[in-house]
Amino acid sequence: MESGGTIIWEGDPANARLDVNAVYSARPDINTLSGTGARDPENAQRVPVELVLNIGGTLTSIENNFFFRLPNTFESQQNSTLSTQLASINRDENLKLIQATNFMLMGDFIPVFDRGSTN
Repeated sequence: MESGGTIIWEGDPANARLDVNAVYSARPDINTLSGTGARDPENAQRVPVELVLNIGGTLTSIENNFFFRLPNTFESQQNSTLSTQLASINRDENLKLIQATNFMLMGDFIPVFDRGSTN
């Protein structure tokens, strides 16, 4: 959980208002996003990346959104190419869902060979 979230009860306790962020952090091999082909464990370039889930709405009508971001570290902030690649993933809902699922299950991205598609 990220600090600063809230759950507010006004009236019916079963209908609380939510404003919560959850963050999953991993160090994926970012070479998988470059479209260069098969993974090479010996040349992996692992950089911290976060998957953020925003949960809002009410308990009876939950709204959620998720996106990738770079944490505020020197290592990740120096990588403008990765920032651009994550922005591209965040714009494509289908690709974002596929990448987020693999990111959470395997801690890594799925190789992208053709901008916007996966193999």
